[in-house]
This record gives sequence, C-alpha cells and structure tokens, in this order.
Amino acid sequence: GTNYCYNGGICEARYVCMCQNGFGGPRCAHRVPRLEEYKEFGCPERAEVCAKRFDDGHCDEICNRESCLFDGFDCAKREGAVCRHPSECAYKYGDGKCDEECAGPECGYDGGDCERLYTHVSLAEDMDGIMVYEWSTDTGQGNRITVIDEEIVASTVDMNVNGTMVFFDVDTTACRMRR
Repeated sequence: GTNYCYNGGICEARYVCMCQNGFGGPRCAHRVPRLEEYKEFGCPERAEVCAKRFDDGHCDEICNRESCLFDGFDCAKREGAVCRHPSECAYKYGDGKCDEECAGPECGYDGGDCERLYTHVSLAEDMDGIMVYEWSTDTGQGNRITVIDEEIVASTVDMNVNGTMVFFDVDTTACRMRR
C-alpha cells in the first residue's frame, strides 16, 4: 500500500507521522524550517524537539516562543485562528519587513515587524510549581497558593490577605534593536 506520511515520513501507531528534517504538518506534507535553522534562530536547547513538532497540529508550549518559531503557530490555532501560510511566515518572521499575510496573532504577529511588538507570557514556575502567592499590604508575600492546570486547587486564605502575587515568564527574545 501507499505510505500515509509524505516526504519520507514514518507512520507510527494511530497514524502519527514522524517527519524527516525539513518537513512537517500532520502528514509531513509541507516544507518547514530545518533543524540547523532552529539552532541559528537561537533555539538550540529545544531545536530537535521543536523542528519535529513545527505545525503538527498540537500546541507544544516548550516551542511556543519566538526563537523556536512559535511552534508553527499551533498554540494560536487552539484559540480558533489558523495561520494560512505557516512555513512562509516562519521564514519571513522577524525579518524587519511587515508581511500582512503573517501579521495576525495566529502567525505570531510577523515577529513584531508590523509596528507593535508582541511576546509570549506564561506563569513562572520553580521546583515547587507555579509561582502564585497570597499577598498582604501589611506583610508582603504570604503562602504559596496551589495551582494545577492553571486553576487554584487549594488555599488556606489568611484573613489579612488582600491580594495575590503572581510571577510571570516573559519571552524577551524579540526585544532587539530595529534598524
């Protein structure tokens, strides 16, 4: 029979394609950035994983940052929008020229080339989990609030607590001098 996956991709259980370097999508049907290009973009610690997962239809948070080409915009797709030209937009990403077909949130705002700079923000984590704490104007930072799957699970709120302190990670790789 014919191979379910294109461009030399290997079909694994349940019709999941493992694509060759430089090809992506659910069936490896289109050109995507090669592994070497990920390293050039500054994604060396995640290059192999992200190169294989680019535009595969699943949001991979570890790849959802500018240096890793926003996971082929898979994370934007889960919010309902779809980048119509993911491979093309990945190559034009952050090149200093505003490409209108890539300027929306579903394509990572063309790397900030279109007047405004946008970036990825996520809840910060340490070894104990997501960094969310009780806050009091009298005593400052209080007890950690337990958060699982970005929902508060348990908290013994002190009567003197009048707020919450949340730490965020902000991807600043897009903050560079523009010519």
